[in-house]
Amino acid sequence: MSEATLTSEEKRLLLAEILRQKTIQDETLWPLSRGQEALWFINQLAPESAAYNLMYAWRVKSELQIAALHRASQALVARHPMLRTVYAMSDGRPGQRILKQQNVTFEVTDASRWSDERLRAAVAEAAHRTFDLRQDCLLRVNLYTRAAEDHVLLLTVHHIASDFRSMVRLVEELFLIYGAERDGLSAKLPVIEWQYANYVNWQIDLLTGAEGERLWLTWQKEVAGSLPVLNLPTDRPRPSVQTYKGAVHHFQLSAELSRRVKDFARSEGLTLYVVLLAAFQTLLYRYTGQKDILVGSPFDNRSRAEFEKVVGYFVNPVILRAKPSGRLTVREFLQQVRRTVLAAFDCQDYPFPLLVEKLQLVRDPSRSPLCDVMFILQKPGGSDAAKRGAAQTSPLELLLLGEAGGSMSLHGLELEAFALEEEVSQLDLTWMMVDTGQVIYGYLPFNTDLFDRATIERFATHYQILLEGMIAEPTRRLRELPLVTQAEQQHL
Repeated sequence: MSEATLTSEEKRLLLAEILRQKTIQDETLWPLSRGQEALWFINQLAPESAAYNLMYAWRVKSELQIAALHRASQALVARHPMLRTVYAMSDGRPGQRILKQQNVTFEVTDASRWSDERLRAAVAEAAHRTFDLRQDCLLRVNLYTRAAEDHVLLLTVHHIASDFRSMVRLVEELFLIYGAERDGLSAKLPVIEWQYANYVNWQIDLLTGAEGERLWLTWQKEVAGSLPVLNLPTDRPRPSVQTYKGAVHHFQLSAELSRRVKDFARSEGLTLYVVLLAAFQTLLYRYTGQKDILVGSPFDNRSRAEFEKVVGYFVNPVILRAKPSGRLTVREFLQQVRRTVLAAFDCQDYPFPLLVEKLQLVRDPSRSPLCDVMFILQKPGGSDAAKRGAAQTSPLELLLLGEAGGSMSLHGLELEAFALEEEVSQLDLTWMMVDTGQVIYGYLPFNTDLFDRATIERFATHYQILLEGMIAEPTRRLRELPLVTQAEQQHL
């Protein structure tokens, strides 16, 4: 069959097959995805920042064979090309080169005589150590041994090589390979048929075709007109150049409120994502009085089945534009948010960095483009599954999220979450909600150059009050919803 007789889909599959073979055999310099390009440029602007380190730590409360763990870590790097990819410039643009072989960064430290404070400080320092994208292996493994059955294991990966869905896969495979290595067996893993380079090729084809033009026109209409800047009250003036210094505030909805919110979402024919997002947008409206608000929200962006199990950076922020008004009822606003989310889901394949580029915005170096705040609901299968109303987060995902009480047995190892003191924040504020099944908890990274912790704690309290008011009286207008505590009301 000649190339001329192939359908466009057959041509795409043929090109993908050629690309996959070349990636495995050659150290060719491939283009970056649009998302990777954005991360690469941020790294060039702030190479000292660890804002895009993905860091996960656990306490291992069982005997651990260090040599087997080292072999398993190296096998993981050999298996997944993105972990042995380096980045370089070519003809004025960044590119990625997949190395045939690269040694994993594996460090073992004797911490048997350390205090808990020293241990936590050392783990945090290692987690926030930056990567040199030009040469480093993008998987870093640190093991701190306390006793024969007491260790702290830290995995750090740069975001340009992975995302949360990818990390779940990497951790599953790491411990599966470890168990096999420990027992002198060969790990039974599925053959990797697709690589991230296939996704890059698919994205290029998409953006240069009719579908890419349709997506651009749709987003152009969505963000038409004068775009608002969120004037969220801060404790300190905004620095002239955006900073990434941060901390995290944790809070938890009660089991009763968590149940009532889910019941309310079901009764209204909505997803949990829409209800929690609408409450966050209402909070921003009540704080700022603005009737046009932009909130970012990351979608998994794995719209094709071929990419479901590929390790790489797929996550793509989309802009959710809300038009709250004091005259709108809760129920009316929820329907507005639902329509916005569904429209954004349909257009999730259009890269956020390209949208920013084509809008030709006047960039403010003190802010992120288009949005300063992000909303996330973490559920199994990624944020897209959350929008479709999937079941609660899996035990392994909870373990990766590092929440207190997270623990599980995995291939003969007893693991429990080890809380990391995070010192970075990618945005002014990220509002992440996590559904554990029994309760919903909040995980709020915030910029410490802008906010005090007490301010973010107050945000979380007001959010819960708003949420309760919304589900209790959905016919009430947004401006009438309760916001402050009784003590604050008396003070006012």
